[in-house]
Order: sequence, then C-alpha cells, then structure tokens
Amino acid sequence: MLFRVFLIVIAILAAQMSRAWAQNAPGGSLDDQLRVVAIQELLIGSGNLDVEAGHVSQPELQAAALDFRNGIGSGEKGPFTELELQKLQDAADAFLAFADYTRVRDPDTGITVTLPRNLFSPIPRPKSSPDPNWTTFVSSYGGMQIHVFRYRLFAETPVSLLSRLVERRQNINFERLDIAGNEFAVDATADFSSGKSYLIAMRGWETDGYIIGFQAVFDVDYSPALQVPDLVVPTNVKSTVYRNGRSSGRPEQVTEREGNWRHVVKALTNRISSDFEVSNGWRKISSAECKKRRLTTGRGGQDGPKIVRVVFATDRKKAEPPVPAAPNAKPDVDQLFAATPDDRLHVGCAIVSVPPDPAIAAKVPRPKPNGRGQVEPFDAQKHFGIDSVVDLGSSARLGRGEEFILVDEGKEGAFERALLFIHGYNTSFGEALLRVAQIAAAVDENLRVYMFSWPSRERYFSYVDDLDNAERAEQSLQYFMKLILRDANVRQLDVIAHSMGSQSLLRSVDGLRAVFDQRAWGIEAGAGADAAKPSQVRLRLGQVIFAAPDVSRPIFERQLAMLAPYAAASRSTRLPSIAHCGCPSCCASARAPDTSARPRNRSRRGASIS
Repeated sequence: MLFRVFLIVIAILAAQMSRAWAQNAPGGSLDDQLRVVAIQELLIGSGNLDVEAGHVSQPELQAAALDFRNGIGSGEKGPFTELELQKLQDAADAFLAFADYTRVRDPDTGITVTLPRNLFSPIPRPKSSPDPNWTTFVSSYGGMQIHVFRYRLFAETPVSLLSRLVERRQNINFERLDIAGNEFAVDATADFSSGKSYLIAMRGWETDGYIIGFQAVFDVDYSPALQVPDLVVPTNVKSTVYRNGRSSGRPEQVTEREGNWRHVVKALTNRISSDFEVSNGWRKISSAECKKRRLTTGRGGQDGPKIVRVVFATDRKKAEPPVPAAPNAKPDVDQLFAATPDDRLHVGCAIVSVPPDPAIAAKVPRPKPNGRGQVEPFDAQKHFGIDSVVDLGSSARLGRGEEFILVDEGKEGAFERALLFIHGYNTSFGEALLRVAQIAAAVDENLRVYMFSWPSRERYFSYVDDLDNAERAEQSLQYFMKLILRDANVRQLDVIAHSMGSQSLLRSVDGLRAVFDQRAWGIEAGAGADAAKPSQVRLRLGQVIFAAPDVSRPIFERQLAMLAPYAAASRSTRLPSIAHCGCPSCCASARAPDTSARPRNRSRRGASIS
C-alpha cells in the first residue's frame, strides 16, 4: 500500500513540475556555438557582447550574434557560417592587436590583473607610502587608470566598499548596478572634479576573508593620439546609450565616435573581468567533460531508455573499490563514494540510463544477483544503468582562497530551469543519484538536473550520526547552490529535499539572499518594446518540495515563510508526504525510526512553494 502511495505521489510531482517546466525547446546549433566560452570571448572582442564570458544568458548571446551579423551586413539566420566565424575571428584579432593584453601580478595586493599594455603601463604608479590595499596602473595617453584593490572583510564589506567608491563621484549615471552581499558589478558615467566625464567600471568579489577587485576609469573624450579600432557594431547600436541603464527605457543618442569608444571600453573591461576570477583563485569546471566521456547518446528513442545527465556535488570521501574496474566497464554506482565525511567538496557529473516504463522506473531496479552467485544481465528496458561518471574537480579550500566557476557548455546549458535534489537520512550516494534521475525522467522536460549528497551513514540506527553529518555539510550545499545560481541562464531553481535533507535546505537558503539580490533586476536582451523586461529575468526559486521533512512544525512553518519571497509566487500548497521512511526507495518496506529516538519531535509532511 505504501509503495502505491509513493507511485501516486511521484505522478503528482511529475505532473505539477511538467506544467512548470514546459519551456521552449533548446535552440539549434547557433545556440550550441554561442555556449562555447571561446565564441563568447570573440563576441566581446568584436564589441557586440557586453557581458563577462561564462556569465551570459542565452538571450544576450543571441542579441550579440544578431548585432554582429548586422554589423558585417550578413543576413544569415542559422548557425554561424565559416565566413562569419572568420570575420568574427578577424574582428577579435584586430581588437586583440589594439589591446595587447598581458597579465600583471601586483606585489602589494597580490592581485593578478589583465592589462591592455598598448594603453596601460604594466609598472604600477609609484606610491608615496606602502599601501597593501590599493594599486594604480596609468596610461601614457592620459585620462585612463586601472586600480586593483584588496581589503580585509573586517575593514570593509563589498556593499560598504562600493558605497565608498560611488559616493566620491558626481552626477553618476548607472548603466549597470548589480549589488550582492558578496560581490558587485557597476558600469557608469560620472563627472570628476576636473569637470570631465569618465566611463567607470567597478568589480568586486569576496573570497578568503578579503574583498578583491578592480576599478577602471576612461575619459569619455579620449586622446586623438590613440588609434581606436572601428568595431563591427551596427551604427544605430553604437550611437545609442542608456545613461541610466537599459531598464530605464530612455535611450540617448551620442556621436558615432563616442559610441564606438564606449563599446571599446566595455570590451576592455569585460575582458579584464572575464580573466580576473581565473587569475585570482577561481577554477573553471565545465560540464562539457560529461559529453566527451559519454558512451550512450540521445534519449534512446520513443521506446528506448531515457538518458539523464546529473551534475552532483558531495562532501563524501571517494570510495576505494575492492577490485579494479575492467577497461571500458561501466561505473558501479555503489563504488563511487563512501558513507564517511571528507574535507573536500567533490563536483562531478554522471550519465544515467532510466527504463522507459514509468512504473518500472519508479522502483529504481538494478541487476540482481541470482542464486548461483552471478548477476543477471543488464537490460536497459528494465534496469537503471550508469553510463559514465566524470570527476570535474574537488577542493578543500572552497571559499578560502579557491573558488569554482561551473560552466555548462552542454545542450543542457540552454535550459532555464534547474532541479536540485537533496536526499534524506539512511541514503547512499548511488540511491540518491538514481532517484533524482528517475524523477527527472518522469518529468520528461528540458531542465538541468543537480544533486547534492551529504555523507549519510546509510544505516537504519545512525539517525544522530546522520543529523551531525547533514549539518556539517550545509556550507558545502550552500556553495553548490551558489554555483548553480551564478549561471546566467538559470532563471528558476526547483528543489526537492527529502527527510533530513530538508533541514539542510532550510538553513542554507537564508545564506543565499545575496545571490537573489544580485540577479533580481537583470535585463532581458531584446529589441524595440522588448528591450527591457526586468521581471522576466528575476532569479527565484520555483517548485520547493519538502518530502517528509525532518523538521518540527513550528520551525518548518517559520522557515517556509522565509522562503516565500524567493519563490515563483507567494502561495504555498501542501502535497502528500511520500511516506514515513528515511528515503524514497525504502517506502515500500520500511518505516522511519520511532520519534522518541530523535533529538526533538518531528512533523513529517510534504509542502511545496509554487
């Protein structure tokens, strides 16, 4: 009976999420081209992409591609042709020759910055006294400076530092103003005491107890001695500026010379910003590795198995298989990660094959040993299978001198909705991985699939140990959620938290307020009346489902109210609990431990914010 209830609940969840995840299908090969970071860097160099590479949404990329085509007089509609790619490369090469970038490490602040050395001297301006917080690079053309800074958090916060930098300026007009609790990005025009107007770009990040970043300043009326390249940007785009940001809807016209220079400045600062993170402790990890290592392709056809890509993070220790795997053997899901905590956070991806029949898939079946000590042959029609597992990266110092940037260059990178699954107590890594693949296959929509696995002891009577390990993993969960939400294409994050995983989610979301602040008023790329639609890109939570949460009723209701402002709508609806058990796959045969064995009384129920 309990298992039938579980199947009904899965069907309800799948139906509800299918309606929410009914998005447009991913784009064609042009979208595939645009998701490649190298192509984004070329578009920046051509002057048509005004966003950092790797942090750009698909609509902005499409708008940049359209502007580039209009700039070169191309009427193509599909993927870039070889001729277009050559012209894009030529435009970027010409800009590269103009800038002549080089990386310079400042010994005072310890910051590495990418400088256009045709414009700036790589030797810092002499200081009247040693200053470990601030260093300035100047230009021989005058009217241009690049400052790098590094402040301890006890002296400044990102918001207080930005306030101090901004309040020095007169008549400042913001074209971009992204402020979060742990980073900021500003593009503006401001008047200085000299009476001149300058273009300003400010970027700041919090890491390892410091705020690091740069401020670039360029005179709007640049020196005639500077040979500025004529960018392949449409004339009407060049001469149109939004001094108060695109969301103001009030464009202004400038001369083509000033407009071209503004695009040159943005290309310079976007390249500096794109390189800054990688040069100062951030490490890019790309999901493209999943595709390279994939053995099975496609979704298996209408009658074949469904193929689900899962990007996962875990602070479990890697398991040591008792017997080395045979060459080209598929990974054993039970031999990937152990039940013990690790000081490192491991990020990877797995390709999971799910049986096409939902009734079979709901049981998460795998090949079983027979009476003769052998394992029955794998059958894709009735068994789950792991096609491949790729280790994308691991670190023991995340947030303490080392950071990850998760770049999704696969086809899933175009999907705007993401699903994160957080398992409950008495659950192995393998069980959680197959369960989230089963849920994603049941939904059968275009979405990115993520899983966080904390080190459950995987034992029925280890509830207290699991409680400690789940709490210990909360910082890692929060970091993983930030990685997901920093992707400019992710507009809504749907979360399913089961059992003890609900506690980790409820405590982690409060620390993610900065992420929602940062993306709350982004701008949708477009044209004409659709050029500015801030509400369309507000980052928020979508479906938040608590399946049998191990949280007392008063705490659950209070925390649920705190989640509401970040949800897709301000209403909550109850859903049936999956069952009173430690993990979804146990629902047919087990009950959760008696509540007297728990540290405090729990109210197990399901809830959703939608």
